[in-house]
Amino acid sequence: MKKIWIGIGIAVILALLSSCGGGGGTTTTTITGRVVDATNPQQGVPNATVELYPTKSRQTTPVAKATTDAQGYYSLTANAGEYTLHIELPDGSYQAVELNIVASGTVKIDIRMVPRNITIATVNITPPTPDGPNNSYVVGETYKFQATAFDPSGKPLDIQPTWCITTKGDIGTIDQDGNFTAKKPGTGTVWAIFTQDKKASVDITVTQLQGITAQALQRCFPLTVGSQWSYNETKEQEFSTTSGESHTKTANRTDTVTIPGTYSGAPFSQEVVIRQHHKVGPVTIDGKTEQSDGFDREFWTNLNGELKLWGFQDWQPNPQTPPPYTNPDTQGTWEQIEALPQPDLLAKANVTSWTVGKLGDDMDIVELGMLADATATLSTEKITVPAGTFNCYKITISLSNPQFSVPSNVQILKVNSFSGKMEIWVADGVGLVKSVFQWQGSADYKDLETNKTATATFSNREVEELTSYSVK
Repeated sequence: MKKIWIGIGIAVILALLSSCGGGGGTTTTTITGRVVDATNPQQGVPNATVELYPTKSRQTTPVAKATTDAQGYYSLTANAGEYTLHIELPDGSYQAVELNIVASGTVKIDIRMVPRNITIATVNITPPTPDGPNNSYVVGETYKFQATAFDPSGKPLDIQPTWCITTKGDIGTIDQDGNFTAKKPGTGTVWAIFTQDKKASVDITVTQLQGITAQALQRCFPLTVGSQWSYNETKEQEFSTTSGESHTKTANRTDTVTIPGTYSGAPFSQEVVIRQHHKVGPVTIDGKTEQSDGFDREFWTNLNGELKLWGFQDWQPNPQTPPPYTNPDTQGTWEQIEALPQPDLLAKANVTSWTVGKLGDDMDIVELGMLADATATLSTEKITVPAGTFNCYKITISLSNPQFSVPSNVQILKVNSFSGKMEIWVADGVGLVKSVFQWQGSADYKDLETNKTATATFSNREVEELTSYSVK
């Protein structure tokens, strides 16, 4: 049977949890720490008696004993093993605290003590919402636990507990503020200890996911009102046929994405607004360069943890309003284009590959549309863009089995080749860092008006890179 151990994590005490139950063969342990006032953790408690008792023994004499100094610090030395740590004040000015530990090597344990004049009637612990499968917490993520003590009248007390974990494995660490960081899969119990007799606990499970967690991916889309991102966007298209037709297009423009607020009208009540403004930029079509018109699009996204896209609109300026358009809400009108739920990545966050469904695109220089099957894979990559260097999650969406839309006078005879993919880089706390969408191929076709056949070759590539951002 595996030993049950308790890890205490207070502030910088993470070394405790990594050393519990082992210590590389060390036969002795040194336990150090500080005893502080639960009403003011910056204030040390002097003259506290700190005693160490074997957990599995009825021994009434401590194997080690110390008294805290003027700042509340103490140090104990004993053989490595499982112990009960008991702390009390000889004058009874603070209520005793007791907890179990497995000590090996050097261990640091800080303890909070409640003054005697504070009466605790009840305590409870509030765990964070699990975001892993089967109500579990996910390796690599940090979760905030909260605990409250109440006086006899039911009023919350302004005191903080000592946090610890009992577990059958090193599942994680918890700091003095109740922040639990999951380290390894397993089960355990999180404890909030106010006094020897007043404590609360909750059982938890930690799992290891193969892909990005929902919590991490949601942080990659910081939808805070007032946030703004700016991007450089380039587009390149080429189309040619063996019958002599040839077209090219290049475009450069800047995009500004903002979170201006929320909607209150149905069906988008309390939905976050994402506004995208494409600024004017140079466009070269078949060798002729001109300035493109700017335009706006607006998206809605809910905040229920799933990050679903609920719709978007195109913006049209009022005919009597000349540019520049500084306030789209008053200088133009929004036309609803789509209001259907879209596939969200968070629902697929516990895997490294998944089926997206269909993904399509159109070429601007000719009447050629593409719709293909799409599958996605997840990886990590460090990339550099004008805004800086970022450690990113990379989502690669591969395209296959394309279907093409063409003018009514054209018939596709055979698709000779096709390849396509979309690559998306997102960074924790930053948002979209870069995207690349490209597809190319060739197909044999017939002109139904002339009854002639030819082969068309086509390619489309769009790149968007982050130039600056401000996340509120």
